[in-house]
Amino acid sequence: MTPERWQQIITILAPVLESPAEERASLLERLCGEQIELREEVAALVAAFEKDSKLMENPLSDGETLIRHPVNNPIEGQLIGPYKIIRELGRGGMGAVYLAIRSDDQYRKRVAIKLIKRGLDTEEILNRFRHERQILASLDHPNIARLLHGDTTADGLSYFVMEYVEGMPVDSYCDTKKLSTATRLELFRKVCAAVHYAHQNLVVHRDLKPSNILVTDQGEPKLLDFGIAKLLNPELYGQTMAPTEIAVRLMTPDYASPEQVRGGKITTASDVYSLGVLLYELLTGHRPYHLRGTERVEIERVICEESPAKPSTVINRREDMIDNEGSTRTLTPESVSRTREGEPDKLRRRLEGDLDNIVLMAMRKEPERRYLSVGHFAEDIRRHLAGLPVSARKDTFGYRAGKFVKRNKVGVAIAAAFAVLLAVSAVFIIQQSARAARERDKAERVSAFLVDLFKVSDPSEAKGKSITAREILDQGAARIETEMKDQPEVQATLMDAIGMVYRGLGLYDSAIPLLEKSVKLRREVLGNENVDTAKSLNDLGWVLLEKQRSKEAEPFLQEAIKIRRKLRGEEHQETAESLNLLAFARKDQGDIASAETLYRETLALRRKIFGPMHRDVAQSLNNLALMATENGDYTEADKLYQEALVIDRQTLGMEDPDVLTHLSNYALLKDNKGEYDEAERLYREIITNKRKVLGNEHPSLAVTLNNLAETLRQKGDYENAEPLYREAQAIFIKLLGEDSPSVATLTQNLARMFYDKGDLTAAEPLYRKALSAYRKQLGEEDPRVARTVSNVGQLLYERSDFGAAEPQLRQALQTQRKLYPGGHKDVATTLIGLGRLLTDTNRATEAEGLLREGLEFRRAKQPAGNYQIAEAEGALGGALTALKRFDEAEPLLSDAYEVLKARRGEQNKLTTQARQRLYVLYKAWGKTDKAAQFH
Repeated sequence: MTPERWQQIITILAPVLESPAEERASLLERLCGEQIELREEVAALVAAFEKDSKLMENPLSDGETLIRHPVNNPIEGQLIGPYKIIRELGRGGMGAVYLAIRSDDQYRKRVAIKLIKRGLDTEEILNRFRHERQILASLDHPNIARLLHGDTTADGLSYFVMEYVEGMPVDSYCDTKKLSTATRLELFRKVCAAVHYAHQNLVVHRDLKPSNILVTDQGEPKLLDFGIAKLLNPELYGQTMAPTEIAVRLMTPDYASPEQVRGGKITTASDVYSLGVLLYELLTGHRPYHLRGTERVEIERVICEESPAKPSTVINRREDMIDNEGSTRTLTPESVSRTREGEPDKLRRRLEGDLDNIVLMAMRKEPERRYLSVGHFAEDIRRHLAGLPVSARKDTFGYRAGKFVKRNKVGVAIAAAFAVLLAVSAVFIIQQSARAARERDKAERVSAFLVDLFKVSDPSEAKGKSITAREILDQGAARIETEMKDQPEVQATLMDAIGMVYRGLGLYDSAIPLLEKSVKLRREVLGNENVDTAKSLNDLGWVLLEKQRSKEAEPFLQEAIKIRRKLRGEEHQETAESLNLLAFARKDQGDIASAETLYRETLALRRKIFGPMHRDVAQSLNNLALMATENGDYTEADKLYQEALVIDRQTLGMEDPDVLTHLSNYALLKDNKGEYDEAERLYREIITNKRKVLGNEHPSLAVTLNNLAETLRQKGDYENAEPLYREAQAIFIKLLGEDSPSVATLTQNLARMFYDKGDLTAAEPLYRKALSAYRKQLGEEDPRVARTVSNVGQLLYERSDFGAAEPQLRQALQTQRKLYPGGHKDVATTLIGLGRLLTDTNRATEAEGLLREGLEFRRAKQPAGNYQIAEAEGALGGALTALKRFDEAEPLLSDAYEVLKARRGEQNKLTTQARQRLYVLYKAWGKTDKAAQFH
C-alpha cells in the first residue's frame, strides 16, 4: 500500500471512528461514494476496531498491517507522564481517551487523558491534535472541560490531560431525569454560555451535538471535543487552521449548518445553527431532518433547502430512532411527552409560538438571518421563560398584548381584556412609530451638534489659533444650555456625554452640573423608570464618588440599580456596573462588610456575563484585592492582583489607564508588605506611563505620585518624598478644589512625613488642617476623620502631652471599633498608640490587653518580619518590662530591635525607641553589662 493510499484511508477513517457506532455505516458510504475498494478497506479497519478496540496502540508499517493483522496492546496500568491509566473511556478518529489518576500522590483527582493513536500520527492528525490542545489551553469556563496538562510520551506519542467529566450526554440526561421544558431551557442556556464564551475567545466549536455535551450529576453541562474547532483569528494562537474541506469531512451532518455542508465560510453563526438543532432535539425528541443512509449530495440538498417542521408539530410523528447504544426505539407523541410535560397536548401548547420561532430562527438557512450571537439566542430563551416578548417573533400588537394578558391574567375579565386590547392597539402602534421617529431624530440632532462643535478646530474656523480638547468641551457645554432648550431629550443626551468626557479628564467640577441637569431633564422627559434616566443617575453617582462625595452618590446609585434590575435584568453589565460603584461608595464610607459583599456579587455577575477573561472581571478582582490590602490580608490581595494582571495583559495591554491603576494598586501592596524597592520601581514606571497616557494634570497621576511619596517616606527618604506630595496636592487642588477630601489626604500625608522626621512643629498644623477639612466634608463618623484624630493623638503623645493625647486616641478608637467591628489596621494602630501612652502613665496592666490585641491583628494579617509587627512587639515588650515580666519582654524587644534595624535603619525613630526599651529592660533586670550595649 502506498503512503498516498494510506493517507486517503486515514482521512476517511478518522471521522467514521469519531461518529457513534450506529452512524458509521451510512457515514462511510457517504464519504467514499462510488469508490467501492476504498470503502471496503476502511470498513475492514472499522470492523477490526469494533472487534478489538485496542488494536491501534502499536506502531504500524502500513495500512495493510492494520487491516490484516490487528494487534491487541492494552495500556491499563501503564504510566503516561505522572499519570496511571485506569481504563479506557472512549475512542475517536485521532486517538483514545483514558481515565487516569496521578501516580505520585501529589493529589488523587481523576483526569481524562487523550492519547493520539500510533499509526494515525500523520501530519494532518498531529496538527488537529495540537490545534485542539491549544484551543483548550485558551479556554477557562465552568461549563467547558478544562485542559490541565499536555506533553509527549517517552515513545513520542502526543497526549493531553483534561478535567474528567463523569456525566451523561445532554439528551440522555434530560430524558432520564424527565426534565420539564422549562428546566431543559435553563440547562440549554448554560450550554449557550459556554459556547458564547468560546466565541468571545475567537473559537468556533463546529461539532456541537449531544455526545459532546455531558451533564454531571449536579446538573452542570460540560462542553467537550474541540477537535475540529475553528479559530477566528489563528494568528493570536501562533498557528493556522487546517483546510476547511478537512473540517467539512469531519463534521456530524445531523447538526451541521448549511454553510458547513457546502464547505462555505464558517462563523459563530454556524454554532448558532447547531445549537438550534440541539434545542430542537431536546424539546421534541426528534431531529429536524432524516439523513441516515443518505448520499452526500442529498444531505446537502436536505440541509440547505428543506424547511424543518415546527417543533410543536413534529411531536405528532411516529418515528424509529437508533439510540446511543445502537438499539432501535420508536418515538411516539406519548413516549416523547412522558419524558417532558406528561401529555402530548400539553407539550404541543408549550412549544407553540415562542419556542417554535426561537428554534427556527436559530436554524435559518442564511447565517445573517439567525441570531446575531449565541448570547442573543440565550437572551431570547430567558425572555421567553420570564414571559416577556422575544425577538424571534414578529413584533405585532396581538403578540405583545397576549404576553401582557398571560403575565396579568389574575383579575382580568375576558370581556374587559378585549376592550382594552382594542384601545391599546392603536396607542401602541402610534407610540412605536413615534418612538422610532424620535430616536432617529435624536440621533441625527446629536450627530449634527457634535459635527458642528468640532468645526472650531478646522483651520478655516480656528484661523491659526490652537484649539484644545478642553476648549471644545467648554464651548459645547455652553452651547447645549442655549441651543438645545427646545430639545430636552437631545440636550440631556449631550450633557451626559460631555459630562462623562469631563470625568475622564478628571474635571469633576465641570462634569457634575452637566450630569445633574441630565438627570433632571431625563426624569421630566422620559420618567423615572427608563434606561437613559438610569444611565444619568449612574454617571452622576460615579463622578460624585470620584469627588469623594460618597454619601451624596449612594442614593443615585441605588436608584440606578433598581431601574436597571427591573428593565435590564439582574445579569446585565449595566446592573453590574452600578453594583460595583455602590460597593465603592460603601467602602469609602467605611462599611467594609457591605462593600466586600457587593464587590464579590459584582465579580460573580461579571464572570457569568463576560466569562473569566474580561476587563470588567479584572476590575472587580482589583477592587477586592485593594480591600484585602487595606484590611492587611496581603496573601489574599497578592493572589487577586496576580489574577487581575493576567487578564489585563491579555485583554488591554500594559499602557491602558485602567491597567496602570491596577498596577499602581499592586505596587501599594508591595509597599504595605515592606518591599519598598520593588514598590518604588513599579511606581516610577507607572508614573512615566501615566504622564504619557493621561498627561501631567490627572487625578490618577496624583494618586500614584502620592503612593510613591509614601513609599519613600517609609524608606526614610524624606527629601525626595516631599516634592512628590506637593505635586500631587497641587493637581488635586486644581482639579477638585482646596476643600476636597483628596487634598486633605495629601495634607495629612505631608504631616505624617514631618512627624516621621521628628519635626512635630511642622506636622501638627498640617494634621489639624486635614482634620478640619475632613470634618467639614465628611462628618464625624468617617474612617479618614478617625484616622486623623488618632494621628493627632500620637503626635501629642510624642510631645509628652499625655493629658491631651489620651482623649484623642480613645475617641478615635471608639469610632474605629464602630466602623470596623471585624478589626482593621487603623484599629491596630490606635490600639498600639494608646497602649504606649498607658504604659508611660503607669497603667501597664490596662495597656497589655490593648497591645496584645493590636499585635495579634498585625501578626494575622502581615508577613513575618514586617516592621509594623516589630513596632507592636516593641510596645508590648515595654508594657511587660513595666510589669517586671522580664522573661516575656526580652524576646519581644530583641526581635523588634533586630527587625527595625534591618528594615528601617539604625537612625529611624522606631529603631531608636526599640533600642531604648532594651536598655530600660536590662537596667531594670539588673543586667548592667547588657544594658550598656544599648545605651
